[in-house]
Amino acid sequence: MRVLALILILASSASASASPSSSRLNEPSWRKRFEAITTTALKGEAEVVFLGDSITRGWKDTLAWKKYFARYHSLNAGISSDRAENLLWRIQNGNLGNLKPRVAILLIGANNLSISTPKEVSATINAIINTIHTHSPATNILLLGVLPIGKEQTDPRRKKIIAVNQQLELLGSLPRVYYRDFGEYFLEKDGTISKEVMYNDYIHLTELGYETWAKPLAKLIEDKLYKSP
Repeated sequence: MRVLALILILASSASASASPSSSRLNEPSWRKRFEAITTTALKGEAEVVFLGDSITRGWKDTLAWKKYFARYHSLNAGISSDRAENLLWRIQNGNLGNLKPRVAILLIGANNLSISTPKEVSATINAIINTIHTHSPATNILLLGVLPIGKEQTDPRRKKIIAVNQQLELLGSLPRVYYRDFGEYFLEKDGTISKEVMYNDYIHLTELGYETWAKPLAKLIEDKLYKSP
């Protein structure tokens, strides 16, 4: 059953290409950030690249980023409010530059929850994976499950996240793709989220939230992905 589901996902995204409408170039701040990422990517220096939305972007000013990821000349390629299709457009239009990273950390989909089905999110993310591997076949991709949202376990977005992550887990069967869900690190025993790890919107992470996440993430990168041939 899992194999059939994966085949259907692959078929739906085999020829996927981001439409021009997936660009946000009409937004000055987005264009500036897109161009800055492309400029850095053209240097081709990053050994680890982080791809995503504001959750990824949020790493940039943390002590955890400097402590755990600076050693890899990591590139933060997150842009706030991006959906999966926006990220697909970016990497098809310059954000991979001359990069041949050993590891790509991919976290995207939270901003799709209200407008896309889980299968649509998965199909777009599979197209992102294909684009990365067409550009750099030897890159190991760490595909992350969408992190929990909402203070209470009963928040309706939680069920949607579970459904999306079930689809993403199937993509972990692809060559050089590794799926991992770090959601448990942000949940209390009763399923709630503490303000110590997320801000009052219960979406974006605090400094402690990033530190909590960084330790197991860095260990996974170092032990299983960075040194992998």
